Amino acid sequence: MPSAQTSIEAATDGRLTGPAALRAHLREGTRAAHEALDARFSGMTEEAGPESYRRFVAMNAAAFADLVPRLLASALAARPEAVAPLVASLAALEADRAAMDLDALGAPEASAPASAAPGLDEAVGIAYVLEGSKLGARYMHRRLLQRRAAELWPEASFRYLADADASAGFSAYLSVLAGADPDDLAAPARQDARLAGAEAAFRHFGAVLDRIDAGPAPAKGHCHGIAP
Repeated sequence: MPSAQTSIEAATDGRLTGPAALRAHLREGTRAAHEALDARFSGMTEEAGPESYRRFVAMNAAAFADLVPRLLASALAARPEAVAPLVASLAALEADRAAMDLDALGAPEASAPASAAPGLDEAVGIAYVLEGSKLGARYMHRRLLQRRAAELWPEASFRYLADADASAGFSAYLSVLAGADPDDLAAPARQDARLAGAEAAFRHFGAVLDRIDAGPAPAKGHCHGIAP
């Protein structure tokens, strides 16, 4: 009997059904947003000091703090093997943020883009972006190890990068979909929901970085509301 994973691959009508095709659809649909965000950290691993790296950690810490709780409120929470690595990444980022005193950088507090729990497909799209950040962090970690960055940047903390090296990757999230009917998975509405989740997550990362780059907000006597 073919496995559930094989059944996802089984459709032959050209629609997006297999894990590789689902990943490719998300990658192509978010390529412009991904490249634009990456460009804002161009050359970071070759810099003499950790200023851009501090921005990178601050951005990820704030974005993960917003988005991981949304995944924990979604159907993905029923699969601990899928969400536990992101919870561990959030803890590592919070440790890095504290070690580098990123509050002084003006890193924003959590301000989730939406309060409602995402549907399963939207959650998979969000997870794709978070795992994509971790994939980039793996490459970054290897390059910084080559440069002996711990010696060059003694004030920096690298827990998140080290945690990313141990990630199982996006396949854990695709496995959540493995029992679904392949025709249902390929339905345009489900494809659109996965892509919408990924696009919203990229926009959120960009908005967080905008706030960081704008610098600390002036002190006010009241709390800000949740960002739309």
